[in-house]
Amino acid sequence: MAADGGMRAVEEFIDGLSNWYVRRSRRRFWRSESDADKQAAYATLYTALTTLTRLLAPVTPFLSEQVYRNLEARVDADAPDSVHLSDWPVVDESAIDDDLSDSVNLARRLASLGRSARASSRLKVRQPLAELLVDVRTDRERSFLPLIEDQLREELNVKAVIDARGQGGLLNLSVKPNLPVLGPKYGRALQKIRTALVEADPDQLAGASERGEQISLGDFTLEPDEILIESTGLEGYAVSVEAGYAAGVRTELTPELETEGTVREFVHHVQNLRKSAGLEIADRINLYVDAPEELIVPMREYEDYVCAETLADTVNYERAPGIAHAEDTDVNGVTANLGISKSG
Repeated sequence: MAADGGMRAVEEFIDGLSNWYVRRSRRRFWRSESDADKQAAYATLYTALTTLTRLLAPVTPFLSEQVYRNLEARVDADAPDSVHLSDWPVVDESAIDDDLSDSVNLARRLASLGRSARASSRLKVRQPLAELLVDVRTDRERSFLPLIEDQLREELNVKAVIDARGQGGLLNLSVKPNLPVLGPKYGRALQKIRTALVEADPDQLAGASERGEQISLGDFTLEPDEILIESTGLEGYAVSVEAGYAAGVRTELTPELETEGTVREFVHHVQNLRKSAGLEIADRINLYVDAPEELIVPMREYEDYVCAETLADTVNYERAPGIAHAEDTDVNGVTANLGISKSG
């Protein structure tokens, strides 16, 4: 592999490591108890970083040396004096799990499409949605959907992940003749082609056109560029499509979903207040909320969730005088006074 190709592969790996593995493992890293799962999360990250340091040593010698000294030399008395004296990493073929790698890559692709669909709907990220419909290219990828369902639900804040094939697909396809091309070529026979296109399966026509194959329509054989494929998302869904993959989020909001969205927005404001108060990630708090009843009601309904997310030991629904860290904030159009104090 050429040097530039190697560095592109490293760049892709670092992106996946930081923007997927580390981000999705935060709760494992922050867990108060040092159980086997937390230790496994740290061990995996440590192995990835130390191996990456050796791979980068010939290209970024000084940076790699600094990282090596911080991660290995300072904690392992038997480690070589320099990363440049270390052994080159050797691939462990037995550790490769193609199904695991491909399923995670599929999760990342569908999550990206889902975020794009959510953005087009203009619905807030913290607003839960009823469902995500997904469409993939192969039966093998379809078999991965149950394995990645929980990840997609968390990533996109949806209640369910559904295979779009069971719903008849995510897109409504229509096929039309490319008149500027077909008109001069077929003249009066164009009407027969129109009729044949209406009677044909649009999915098959779209697939053949995408693959660059000729299209057989009775007495006519058309080239891929002689038809036009138009697609629209299902009504009630925001849809994003790329390279044969599709993801769509249901945009209809029930009162229950709206209530949960308000609570999640409230948690976001409390988290911001924690940051501005200079609290550590693991610090527990007492929470004070002075707000109209329309916010207090959902707060009481989801109080256990609020406490778990904000590390609140208590929630008091009245203004607390003398609280050092308090502010007025707007929670989905409702003004509330929030206050926190460090617990204990």
